[in-house]
Amino acid sequence: MDAEFPLRQFRLSFCNILQWSDFRFELLVDEGLEISAEQCREVNAFWPALREQPYVLLVNCEQPFSYSFEASMEIGDPALQERVAIYTPNAASRFAHDSAVALNLMRYPDKKVQLFDRKVDALDWLAQGETAIRAQLKTNSTSQ
Repeated sequence: MDAEFPLRQFRLSFCNILQWSDFRFELLVDEGLEISAEQCREVNAFWPALREQPYVLLVNCEQPFSYSFEASMEIGDPALQERVAIYTPNAASRFAHDSAVALNLMRYPDKKVQLFDRKVDALDWLAQGETAIRAQLKTNSTSQ
């Protein structure tokens, strides 16, 4: 069951990252920001320093933000990402993130990423990813 408050919180130069469970995180970008390629490299370096196990990520787009073209290509190195759900609560937000996702998928075609207009649907999809992570880790631990 999820905690009422995040287990841990992290601050990068442009966003907050909340850890809700062992495997689920939420990224909240500062309002009105255009994410740069440098900031993408910052978050891409953050994950392997924090995690050795897979995780799922909710990118919360309730606050408006955008990506530079270069950032769209850099964001989200999928090495440990099991799934990324992008919560876009309105049409303008969805439009802004559709192109960034399309560009990113050209670089990482096997990445599991989806956009959702309802947060509950995004969380349900991520829960399936958490279940897959737990099953894989259990299989790995019993086979050693």
